[in-house]
Amino acid sequence: MAISLTAWDQYMVADLPMVHSNLRQQALQDAIRFFCNDTFAWQETIEDLDLVADQADYDLAAGVTALGYATCEIVQVIWVKVDGIEQSKTSYELHDFATLHFLTAPSAAATDALDVKVAIAPDKGTNDINEAFFNRWIDGILAKAKASLLGQKGKPYSNEKRAFACEIEYLRHRAAAVAGKWEGHINKPIIAMPREHSWL
Repeated sequence: MAISLTAWDQYMVADLPMVHSNLRQQALQDAIRFFCNDTFAWQETIEDLDLVADQADYDLAAGVTALGYATCEIVQVIWVKVDGIEQSKTSYELHDFATLHFLTAPSAAATDALDVKVAIAPDKGTNDINEAFFNRWIDGILAKAKASLLGQKGKPYSNEKRAFACEIEYLRHRAAAVAGKWEGHINKPIIAMPREHSWL
């Protein structure tokens, strides 16, 4: 679904009142795309694809479109299951951000046998983003957007110190997303570490 970047602009304007709203929203869009590519945290499952005998290539882009994210691209295959059994990561590749390629084509056909979990990212300029994912990681995304604007040199709103602080905040959320993505904990809350045990 399309999220409203305007609704989130209120969290940008307090720190960046001198920046035009269009630039703030563009920075937010860019930050979402960067976060997705950097963490593989936005994941969707394409289910019940048919296996075709001796066919090595399977269109995943159509599956992403069917989920409602036609303006997104696949950036990583997380896992592939055939009849519920996870396949070795050395048995397949992702081609052209859209096609699952088996290095050895299936020898027999099977209906609804193929499930694929993929990490996706929105195309540049789109707001078609999973709302639950966006809400889960908005703090890290906002931090990245602020860091990118505050870090621009020679602008009236440039502030290297604040940009650095925002970048550190982004890295904290990035670490949580990367740590959780393989374990199925993407939508679970982060348990904050006491500061005396934190590297920050």
